[in-house]
Order: sequence, then structure tokens, then C-alpha cells
Amino acid sequence: MNINRLILKFSAIFLLLLIVVSSCTKDDQGPDYSYFVSKELSVSYDKEYIDGLLDVVSSSIPEVSSLKSFVESDIDIL
Repeated sequence: MNINRLILKFSAIFLLLLIVVSSCTKDDQGPDYSYFVSKELSVSYDKEYIDGLLDVVSSSIPEVSSLKSFVESDIDIL
């Protein structure tokens, strides 16, 4: 049981590090300006959906449940 939890934690950390490292590469094919790309709404998450995601993840990694206190409202991603 502890070994499975340890493997899951290391896998999650490895995945997060992989995402961070791969997202830090510079793409030179973008527009000349770097701050404003579009004002269209891409994704919107409501508070209940985020709380549900945190509940699912906290069943595997209990430390994640402490993040629920930081979620105060819905999130709109432009």
C-alpha cells in the first residue's frame, strides 16, 4: 500500500516536472507582440467543478485537500 502511494507520488511529481520543463521552451513562430493574444474566452471552470477535481486527487494524495481553502470563486481563462 505504501509502495503504491510512493510510486503514485513520484509519478505525479515526474509528470509535473515534465510539463514544466517542456512548457519552458521558446516558440519563435508566434506573433511579434507577446502579451495580448486574444480576448476570447477559452475555458471556464466553476468552483464546484474545481472542488470535485480536488476531491478526486485528494483520494490519492491527501495533501491536495488543503488547497480547497484557496478556491474562492469560478475561474475564466482567456
